Amino acid sequence: MTLRVYPTAVLAHSSCFLVAAPVDSSVLEPDHRVTGIVKGLLEGRHRGFLEGLDDYTLARAIAALYGGLVLVYRCSGPVPLARISVEERITIKRTGSRLACPLLSDRRILDSWALIQSGDALKGLQHIAGCTASPRGHYWHVGGDSRILPFGIDF
Repeated sequence: MTLRVYPTAVLAHSSCFLVAAPVDSSVLEPDHRVTGIVKGLLEGRHRGFLEGLDDYTLARAIAALYGGLVLVYRCSGPVPLARISVEERITIKRTGSRLACPLLSDRRILDSWALIQSGDALKGLQHIAGCTASPRGHYWHVGGDSRILPFGIDF
C-alpha cells in the first residue's frame, strides 16, 4: 500500500486553539514528521510514539487524517474539536522569515470558526489570515490557486 500525505499547515493559533488544514500548494512540502505520525497511527502503532511531539506537529497530523479545516483545542493536549470542508481557495507564499507568528486571541479564532461554520467561510478565513504558525516562514491570504483539501491523505 502506498500512502501519500499532503502538505499541512497551522494557519492560525491562539493560546488554546490551532486551525490546521491539508493544503494543495506548490510552496509547501509534506513534513516527514507528520507523514511518520500518520503512518504510525494507520498501522496501529501504540500511541506512545506520540510522546514529546509539539502541538503544531500533532495538529498538522490531525489535519492530514481528518482533512478539511480542523479546529484543534490545545490547552489539554491537542484534541480535534471540529472539522469542516471549505471551497475557498488561498494563496501561500514564503516570507523568508523564521520568526514565530504572533498569537491571535482565543475569541478571534472562535469568532472566525463561528463564521465558517455558519456558511461565511470567506469572512471567517479573512478574519484569521496572516502568517502560518507552522511551518514558519510563510503567510497566507484568501483567494488564489491553493485548495484546503477535503482529504489529507491518499492511498
